[in-house]
Amino acid sequence: MSRLLIKHARVVDPTQKLDHGLDLLLVDGRVEKLAERIQDGRAEVLDATGLVAAPGFVDIHVHLREPGYEYKETVATGSAAAVAGGFTAVCCMPNTQPVIDNAAVVEFVRSRAAEVGLARVYPIGAVSKGLAGEELAEVGEMVRAGAVAFSDDGKPVHNAQLMRKVLEYASLFGAPVIDHCEDAHLNAGGVMHEGAASTRLGLRGIPAASEEIMVARNAALAELTGGHVHIAHLSTRATPGSAATSANRSTGTSIWTALTRWRKRACSRPSRATSIGTSASCWAAIAARRAAAAPPGRPASSAAAGRRGSSRTT
Repeated sequence: MSRLLIKHARVVDPTQKLDHGLDLLLVDGRVEKLAERIQDGRAEVLDATGLVAAPGFVDIHVHLREPGYEYKETVATGSAAAVAGGFTAVCCMPNTQPVIDNAAVVEFVRSRAAEVGLARVYPIGAVSKGLAGEELAEVGEMVRAGAVAFSDDGKPVHNAQLMRKVLEYASLFGAPVIDHCEDAHLNAGGVMHEGAASTRLGLRGIPAASEEIMVARNAALAELTGGHVHIAHLSTRATPGSAATSANRSTGTSIWTALTRWRKRACSRPSRATSIGTSASCWAAIAARRAAAAPPGRPASSAAAGRRGSSRTT
C-alpha cells in the first residue's frame, strides 16, 4: 500500500468550492484525507509549497491520429503528453485513417487507450462517413461502442439537412455535436481576418460573417431538434453574443461555445503587428498554418468577447 502526503499545497477544486492551502493524503493513488495539517509517519512526504493541487483536467478536443497517422501522434504519445500536463482525460477527434465513423474504430481507440493505461480516452465519432459531409455516420452504433460526441473536426458540416439529422440522432443518446463554423465560400483562399490589416498586407481576408452565419444556422437547428450543439473555437466578437445565441437562452436550447484559441488571441492586434514591422515572411508562415487554426488578426475586441461569451447558453 503506497502512501503519499502532499504538504502545503494550494488546493483548487471548483466542485467543492475549494481554494485554500491544505495537505492531502493519498493512499494507493486516491485521496484519503484533506485537511489543513496532516501527520502520517508512514507516508512519503512531498513539499508542495508554491504549487497547486487540483483534480485532473479534461481536454475535450485533441488529435491522437491513431489509426493511420501514427507518424503525427499516437494514443500512447498523446496520452503521455496529457498526463504530463495534468490532463487525466481527453476526447479525441475522428481525423484518423480509417476515420472514427463506425463502432469498430471506436473500439480500437478505446482498446489502445486501455493498453497504454495513462489518460482516459473518449473517442468522438464522425458526423459523416469518411468526414465527407454527405452521408450520416452510424451514430447509435458508435455510442454503444463508447463514442461520447460527434464532429467532423475541422471540416464544417455545410449540409444543413445532415446537421439536422445528426442533432436529432445524437439527442436520443444525450450526446453533443461539435461543429467548426465556417462558410467555405466566404473564406475560400483567406488566410487572416478581413479588414484594414489584410488590405495593407495584400492578403486575402476571411470576413467574420463566415463564422457568424454558420453559428446562427446551428443555433436554429439546435432549437428545431432539441439537440445539444457545441460551437468550437470561436473567433469573432458578434458570435458569442449574437441574436441567435441570445434567443436560445429563453428557449432552453443547449448551446455551448468554446474559448477562442491562443493562436487567434496572439494575433488579435493587427495595428500593433504592422507597427512593429511584421514581415511578409511572417504572414506567409501564418498563412501556412491556416489549415490548423481559424484566421489570425481578429480584432482584440473579438478575443475579449470570446473570453466573456465562452459558456453554455440555456
